[in-house]
Amino acid sequence: MARQFVLDKSWAGRAFLVPPSSLTDATDRRRRYHTSSSRKFIDTTMGGHFALNPLPQFTRNCDLPHPSIYAASQGYGRWNSEVLDDNSQQIHIRCGVPKFNSMTNFFGNFYNVEAGSVVRTGRGPTVWFRIGQVAGFLGTLPMQPFILGGSVIKFFMNMPRSKYWYLKPTMYPFWYATSAIVNGLFVNMGMAPHTLSEKQQRFFDPQVAPDQVDMDAMQRIYGSVLLGEHGIDVFAISTKAQQLADQYRKMIDDVMEGLTGDPATRGDEFQRVLQDGIDAGIAKLQRPGASLTEYEEKYLAFYGKYDESKAYATEQDTTEPSWIQKIIPAFEAERHMGADFVTFRVNHTGTQSESFNNRATESTLQSNINSMSSKNRMARFNMADGNVAGPIGTAINIVTEMAKGMMEMAQVEGLIAVSGNAFADIQKLYQDSSADLNRTTFTIPLRSWAADDWVRMQNLFIPLAAILAMSLPRATGNATYDGPFMLEVYNQGRTLIREGMVESLTIERGVGDVGWAQGGKCLGIDVNVTIVDLSSILSIPINPGFGPIEGSLTAGSALAGALGGAIAPGVTAADGANAGVTAALALNKNTYAEDNKYTDYLATIAGLPLEFMINATRKWLLNMARGRAAFDQWKSPARMAAGVMSTMPGDLLKSISLITARD
Repeated sequence: MARQFVLDKSWAGRAFLVPPSSLTDATDRRRRYHTSSSRKFIDTTMGGHFALNPLPQFTRNCDLPHPSIYAASQGYGRWNSEVLDDNSQQIHIRCGVPKFNSMTNFFGNFYNVEAGSVVRTGRGPTVWFRIGQVAGFLGTLPMQPFILGGSVIKFFMNMPRSKYWYLKPTMYPFWYATSAIVNGLFVNMGMAPHTLSEKQQRFFDPQVAPDQVDMDAMQRIYGSVLLGEHGIDVFAISTKAQQLADQYRKMIDDVMEGLTGDPATRGDEFQRVLQDGIDAGIAKLQRPGASLTEYEEKYLAFYGKYDESKAYATEQDTTEPSWIQKIIPAFEAERHMGADFVTFRVNHTGTQSESFNNRATESTLQSNINSMSSKNRMARFNMADGNVAGPIGTAINIVTEMAKGMMEMAQVEGLIAVSGNAFADIQKLYQDSSADLNRTTFTIPLRSWAADDWVRMQNLFIPLAAILAMSLPRATGNATYDGPFMLEVYNQGRTLIREGMVESLTIERGVGDVGWAQGGKCLGIDVNVTIVDLSSILSIPINPGFGPIEGSLTAGSALAGALGGAIAPGVTAADGANAGVTAALALNKNTYAEDNKYTDYLATIAGLPLEFMINATRKWLLNMARGRAAFDQWKSPARMAAGVMSTMPGDLLKSISLITARD
């Protein structure tokens, strides 16, 4: 009998009901090498990451960079990507200056009459208020489109009307200040050639002082983020990651346009195209490593000291793009807010807590009554409590008792207490509130893995320059200054500050296992930053998003849409009603309500990403979704029953009904 071989993929497939297509070499290779870094367009080159201080990657023999399906990325090591980068905490900060509202805007929008009525009385405004609302709406009907248009414009321009001042982003001067610090250090550290002749160069160590060969090599390594041999282009660093993102999106769009129009197969086709790109990267990853001889040839060819006839071909494209080729993607990155934030990788901040405090104070009426009663009591004591002997005293007592009886029947006997008989006990009243969520403290660790000045510049001094630029007072002259930038801070899931300021900045240099190198070169810096929120009150909305007028208009629009959908061919009444509600919500002023501490706090504890916080279109879509929920709540039978029973007739009806069954 011939020998039979049972392969692993044969018995494993039968034992675990795995189809043969899942046990091919290609599928096994995909699963074995699958990593999040394959789909990342960022890397850890200078400016290649949104964070200014990403952790450096390991050596290519320790954590092989997985080639991304996005060709422009230099790749990310699998362990670094999945363990460190994917789990890092990043804080996004936008710098600006105070922009004051007009007094008419502020005093015309910081208070709401209907909300104030609900808060003070527990009920909505009277019917007369509603009549006044209708009359005011009809009287200003020609102006309503302009009023709504102004709200829409201010919403999309992020110009809140109910704040006395708000933050106007000014990142251009921030990046300019950062550039001044970076390039000042660049020159001071001797990274730029600063000799004028060969005679002067003889006084410098050729291994330390850079020459043209060094600068050409650095230009090929760092590319467009260098200003030739003269410095570092900080503005290019601020938008480089967004430029990579824009090219990645273009690649995805090109792939999608090349797919079939069949919705049932487009998803599978798209995944197949992406998987082909990952397979190609895996094939590159599995190539055998270069020999030492090849490495030496490649190194010498890069620095221009190797025989060109034997030069080992480099994989880098050293073609310098033109000025036009640089400015167009820069404009696109700026349009997509690529430089609108500076991002730092920070140490995990741990737990987050908030406390809210309300303070009460004693009524001045109680103080006045008790003061008067105390004085009268002292006077009565000094006069022996009016004790007069003889017939006169008896007559006085009779008159006094009769007066007390008459005052009791008239229910004004409380006035007797003022004569010193008793003290008043009146409940304290609300004075003010405060919220202790107005500080964000974090530590930014900066470490250099080598004493090389280029490594230190990228890992230490560029992030430090950005921190200094946003924290220190700004010079207005040689001997004058103004305050630091106002800050907008987004720390996803933890804190959100719309108007803040750096309260304290502590810089500790020389930290780490090896804090200093020869020549006094710092290798490790810890930066501790505390940002204070300049707004400290959080209040919840009591006034419903939909009143009788808004609800009636939305319901009427839904009814009109349902009737139109029932008549129109190919459209259902439900689709028409949905379109009617959408149109009504788009014209509702509540859809364009501005952010406040309440909405920011909900967004924070929900962990909304930065995109939903700053993108006006995203915020508009969120407000539309909230409007739908508010409309459905307005027409809820339970809500209507609760509204009716919260009136005076409802309270009377509840008082004569059976008590609640709650234990």
